[in-house]
Amino acid sequence: MRTLILGGTGMLGSALVAELRRRCRPALGLSHHQSDITDRARLAYWCDAFRPQVVINCAAFTRVDECETREADAIEINGEAVGHVAAAAERAGARL
Repeated sequence: MRTLILGGTGMLGSALVAELRRRCRPALGLSHHQSDITDRARLAYWCDAFRPQVVINCAAFTRVDECETREADAIEINGEAVGHVAAAAERAGARL
């Protein structure tokens, strides 16, 4: 099963990529720089290019102190962008 992992270079995402590859499963882990989840066009690009069957979102704004001072960014990344991920997965015919 082809798996696209957003936030694939973070602690959780990189562990998932490593485990899937260990099991000889095709997995692509993307960094924030490769695919910012707030960028709908980049999400669509990677879904079209990789054609995942499953999309796993490990991307998040996790620095709690910064989330409090950058509330709008936290809401966009941890809330609204998750909807973008779901829409991209649905268009690709992938499970989220």
